[in-house]
Amino acid sequence: MEIVVADQSRAFLYAAVLGLCMGVVYDVFSFVPLMAGKKKLRGVCDVLYCLVFLVGFLVLVHTKAGGVVRWYLPGGVVLGMVLYFCGLSDAVRFCLSLLTKGVAVMRKMIARIRDSFTCIFAPLRGRRSSHRD
Repeated sequence: MEIVVADQSRAFLYAAVLGLCMGVVYDVFSFVPLMAGKKKLRGVCDVLYCLVFLVGFLVLVHTKAGGVVRWYLPGGVVLGMVLYFCGLSDAVRFCLSLLTKGVAVMRKMIARIRDSFTCIFAPLRGRRSSHRD
């Protein structure tokens, strides 16, 4: 089975786009443990990243190369990831850090609101309702 050069070029570009997307996914999965505040979650996120990468690459190989791993596909993925980490990664990480700070502010606001409601309804906590069915 022969593959036309145009199809190979298109598959290489799709692989590069997959590499760019996987760079974004890597940055997002690296910020999830920071937002959750749990270090053990880092390993889970790494395993999930590997699974997402594997599924994405297998779908790319199956749809664009007829199920045959050709060397330009991993090369395209690596090129896409290098382009992402050299160019767009800083901007995405900055946006994710802003999101992390925003989530922290929202958590503090929700805690304050919850505390104010507990102070308001604390005297009612010990009372039983005199209303019977």
